[in-house]
Amino acid sequence: MVSGGQDKTIKLWKVETGREICTLSHFNSVESLAFIFNGGWLAAADDSGNIKIWRRS
Repeated sequence: MVSGGQDKTIKLWKVETGREICTLSHFNSVESLAFIFNGGWLAAADDSGNIKIWRRS
């Protein structure tokens, strides 16, 4: 699972345990997220139009 918030961070979570896997930084507060689990891609956007894309290896 993935979450984002006003603290300018994105967190990846292991659903089975509820534990945080990692934290990523964004430019501003996170407004939307898109996550493709099989491909390991994550996109995050904020209200000023900034978009960051990550690929988990």
